[in-house]
Amino acid sequence: METKTSRSVCLVVLVSIVLGILLRIYFLFQPGYELDINTFIHWSGKISEGGFWSLYTSNYQSGLDYPPLIPYLGHYWLGLKFFWNLADQQIFKLLPTLAEIIFSIIAAIFVWKSKSQYRAYLLVLVIIQPALSLITTAWGQVDSVLALFLICAFILIEKNLYLSTLFLFLALLTKPQALFGILIFYIIVLFRKGVLNALRQLVFFLILTGLMYWLFASHSSNFLAVYLLSSNRYPLTSMNAFNFWWLIFGSSSFSISDTIGQILSYKTIGLSLFVAFLAPAVFYLYKKAKTLPEYFLAASYIYLIFFTFPTQIHERYLYPAIALLPFAAIKNKKIFWVYIVLSVTLFLNNYAVLQSVIPQLKEVASVLNLPVSSDFTKVISLVNVVVAIYMAFNFIYESFKKDSK
Repeated sequence: METKTSRSVCLVVLVSIVLGILLRIYFLFQPGYELDINTFIHWSGKISEGGFWSLYTSNYQSGLDYPPLIPYLGHYWLGLKFFWNLADQQIFKLLPTLAEIIFSIIAAIFVWKSKSQYRAYLLVLVIIQPALSLITTAWGQVDSVLALFLICAFILIEKNLYLSTLFLFLALLTKPQALFGILIFYIIVLFRKGVLNALRQLVFFLILTGLMYWLFASHSSNFLAVYLLSSNRYPLTSMNAFNFWWLIFGSSSFSISDTIGQILSYKTIGLSLFVAFLAPAVFYLYKKAKTLPEYFLAASYIYLIFFTFPTQIHERYLYPAIALLPFAAIKNKKIFWVYIVLSVTLFLNNYAVLQSVIPQLKEVASVLNLPVSSDFTKVISLVNVVVAIYMAFNFIYESFKKDSK
């Protein structure tokens, strides 16, 4: 009976792999978000013209809000274009696609080994995952590289903390949003490994950061400036994220400043909600969490509430939450259903934005018409807010629930 079940799961996996490959090929040959892709390519060209350090010199970096890893990876990746008979835009999109494939394989192996009763269904979504591949292979964004480093860091948390910290440092060099995963990581180390281990890893992280800063400074460059620039680059209530602010203001939130508000600014309210909703996860880590799926659950949750409550959030910022969630979804069916729901809302959010800005995906558009001005986008926002609230209460419930003997 067990052999028959394993064969069925194997068949499901093989079919999913074929569908996942076909979907990514379809997305690869879409125009994507050309402004973003061409910006990455432009940075690559700047390095070719002015040298390795030129991108972060004071006379250029005012227009640069990305840490150095992606521009430099993109530069060397595009240097391999003689291997493919593709346009530069498609070649660049292969870089984040490769990162997504790697972490999807890691997640699939993790799910496979879990022996979960619903692992076949989970594997299908992990392998095909239209929401993530839409952002990576169609859109051309690089959140998959951030997600890959975060996943590697958390997987190694019980085996080698120094390697984990190294991957977290690489994540920080990829996108500023890595800071939220780093925060959860060090809270876990503090609660489960003790103060001494937490201090060691923090010192190691600071040494890596200091060395990188010195290396850039010695070439009249400063990579740290981009972290400050990116935090206030878009002072609006929502940058097309279907979240708490979109639920209130709808598509108008894209043009409403987050510095206004009758008593408190919208930005202050958003950050306050984020901190308030973070508290149940921190308590859960302190009181209950002792296993890798529980660590991943907290890490995924912080990206969920980061997407849901602060202002200035882009539509794709839910990406790390979905990428991390399969490792937690093996825990129970409640989290599995959360994974499904958020995968749907992430897809619809990014699909609506992409189609409204640069219409493409004609085959999908013939079935699904979803402009960002549609009232249905508020429904999607409501679902995201409800899931965030549900997860907060779930952390509280799980923290006080007695383990069955």
